Amino acid sequence: MSALKKETKVVFNTEEYFEQIQIARDFGFNLDFQDESSCKQLLIRHDLDFHVECVLEMAEVERRYGVRAIYCILATGSLYSLGDFETAEAVKALETMGHEIGLHFNPEQSSSESFRQQLSQLESITKRNVKYFSQHQPTVYGFVKFPGEVSYVNLYDKSITGEYKYVSDSCMLPREDIYELLPRFDKLQYLTHPEFWALDSSDLRDFENKLKMLYKGEKNTEIENSVKIMEDTVRLRGEIDKVRL
Repeated sequence: MSALKKETKVVFNTEEYFEQIQIARDFGFNLDFQDESSCKQLLIRHDLDFHVECVLEMAEVERRYGVRAIYCILATGSLYSLGDFETAEAVKALETMGHEIGLHFNPEQSSSESFRQQLSQLESITKRNVKYFSQHQPTVYGFVKFPGEVSYVNLYDKSITGEYKYVSDSCMLPREDIYELLPRFDKLQYLTHPEFWALDSSDLRDFENKLKMLYKGEKNTEIENSVKIMEDTVRLRGEIDKVRL
């Protein structure tokens, strides 16, 4: 990844997100990552760190725009897990809309066995093989590599990030402006955390409060810890960038 750049202020709501999608379409980008008929590709990847059900409406509008995104889901996390009935049903709904389901690998126990266990949990919901994965919180754990897992596509791997210009809404403070990148590159991987957009969040503190309301006060400590990690990540970005893939 490139060195630290000046962060870009973004308005986080679904209207802004779909404005970005419409402009990508206007520039001729193919929005279905599996369709390679166009030389201009926007690979949209969503890492769900916080909640699954709240993004379903956004995912349905994506479908109407012709977007087929990769939704990377945590098998186990501090805020939700596939053991929750509502989460499992939301994952099935995303798949029914035509989106690809990937694993958001949680490396708290970084081993090939843990990786396979989390895949198995997700595949028990999707009822088919999961091909794609992204790592959860690489700024906390560093990037974990499993050389033996060659049959899966690591969306952070250089084979992907080398071909696609990578842009992310990380911590609600993007380094680069996607509006400026769309006319300059033919292939982009756009990572979002769609809960930011679905909850119409003005900043991290507003996002924290809305998540607490969404969970009805049952996950306050976990939510505060998640927001603190993001705040710490922004503060340490210069050093973190030195060790990124």
